[in-house]
Amino acid sequence: MKDQILDIKQEYYFPFNFKIFGLILMLGTVLSFTIGGISIVKLILLAIFTLLTLVLFTTRYGLLVDVEKSAYMVYTLFLGSKKGKLIKINSIEKLFINEVTSTKSVVRYTTGVPRKFKNQEYKAFMKLDNGIKIHLDTDRSREKLQERVDQYALVLRPVLQ
Repeated sequence: MKDQILDIKQEYYFPFNFKIFGLILMLGTVLSFTIGGISIVKLILLAIFTLLTLVLFTTRYGLLVDVEKSAYMVYTLFLGSKKGKLIKINSIEKLFINEVTSTKSVVRYTTGVPRKFKNQEYKAFMKLDNGIKIHLDTDRSREKLQERVDQYALVLRPVLQ
């Protein structure tokens, strides 16, 4: 049954600057058609860079929990194909949310002065009966994340202690 499976698509695999790089490569190849005309080499390069851009924009992490089989899989979604290993579980002890503060230090070339940026976000986890904690979801708003965790709990109710 479809309602017995929880499939959460999580963070993207590649950072944003990689996506911009792939987009620039693809657009550069498209613009080269206007400058020098169409050739077989340019068509091959366009196909390669388009595929690369698709990979950069669509590859992401995910979590699949099959309640009926009492199993979960942390997977990588790659061009529509899920790569991961299904692992059996007995039960889920609890679902919880943690507040996480990450700090990023950036040094400007012109001044040489470092600036620190703090980013506060909330991460939801599920703790299995064997003590393993598995990341469920992330959001900057605790309220929005809590709403989604409540929906996850409805699906996970049969294996939630």
